Amino acid sequence: KKALSNVLSHAVKYTEAGRSVRIYMKDRTVIVDNECQPLADEMLAHIGESFCHAAGMPNENDGSTGLGLYLTKRILDA
Repeated sequence: KKALSNVLSHAVKYTEAGRSVRIYMKDRTVIVDNECQPLADEMLAHIGESFCHAAGMPNENDGSTGLGLYLTKRILDA
């Protein structure tokens, strides 16, 4: 429950005004789509690593630690 809440929180946090967040299932996988510009492949490969911040994202310098999605990934992998 907390893991999904954290993923949704990140989706909303990085969604531009006027855009929406969609949540759906595809092939037994939960998809969270916030209609933003996709991350570059090299950045996407690092999502879920400790202290990862998406360069160019609006909140990259907001004081966050870069541990939220890392901990979420660890919980889901367990």
